[in-house]
Amino acid sequence: MGEVKDWGPGGSEPEQSEPKGGAEEEEEIRVFAPHLFRWKGPKAKFFLFGTVQGTLVITNRRLLFLTAGGSGLTSQFTALGQQLSGGMRLADIDLSLLATPESISMLHKEITRFEVIRRWDFASYVSLAGRDEAGEEVIVSFMPKLGLNASHLRSLAAAAGFEA
Repeated sequence: MGEVKDWGPGGSEPEQSEPKGGAEEEEEIRVFAPHLFRWKGPKAKFFLFGTVQGTLVITNRRLLFLTAGGSGLTSQFTALGQQLSGGMRLADIDLSLLATPESISMLHKEITRFEVIRRWDFASYVSLAGRDEAGEEVIVSFMPKLGLNASHLRSLAAAAGFEA
């Protein structure tokens, strides 16, 4: 026999916060890239001055850039990249880094450009544009320290739903 539920004085079921179609899909990490440098603007510059170092995480719903802030020159040694692995749930990692102003959170549908570009010195980087979850315009570029892993950057683009 089924479970008897007491809905309180009104006798009716409380309003449900979930859609009636069933539970929403849990947010999972598709791919990530630790130790990326982020520049403001669509192009990765040659020098690290003015950069922020962090980890780019692409889930089944969002693109996140998680950083503790600070200069890319001084924050090159973070442990966040070692904490992540593919197939993890986003709930398994500490998202308090999203509170830093340099961090980014964008829904996939708000990304207007995710392009892997090769620079004049053969280094590859990602140029990203769109709107973050607060509705602010975001135009940034990401590159690993040496910029020589174009195939991994293309896998990030594919995970975000863009062809590189």
